[in-house]
Amino acid sequence: MSPGLSALAPLMIALGLLAGASANRAVPEPPLGRWRVVRGESLGKPIRQVDLPNATMTFEADGRWFGTENGAASGEGAWRVNEALVPATLDLTHTAGLDKGKTQLCIFAVVGDTLSLAFGVPGLGNRPTKLATTEGPPYTLLLVFVRTK
Repeated sequence: MSPGLSALAPLMIALGLLAGASANRAVPEPPLGRWRVVRGESLGKPIRQVDLPNATMTFEADGRWFGTENGAASGEGAWRVNEALVPATLDLTHTAGLDKGKTQLCIFAVVGDTLSLAFGVPGLGNRPTKLATTEGPPYTLLLVFVRTK
């Protein structure tokens, strides 16, 4: 091997290892099932337990989702994920409720029976970039759910 190529060998090996690691990274699972809110964050601060919505979200395998708050329907629509992006993205298209006709851009992570879901504002096209909120714009909401049996 020539001296120039031998100097590049460690770099090429490192790049190969990095490519292999990203190709083998765990693909996030979609948020299928029924989920109940257990905590949240808004404007960079935790939402007090007494202020948390008594809410659930259900994601069905056919691409439909349903939301409830205090036992009543709060929204429904279609959902679509892109698990290839990091973090994984979730688009909620609202077909009923206050945000009917709007799309809400989100990111999510499922770890065991916990779903962390950061919501953008419906219809504004702002997608959160991390599973946390900030004190100011862009305004997002983070809710953490547990899977219901």
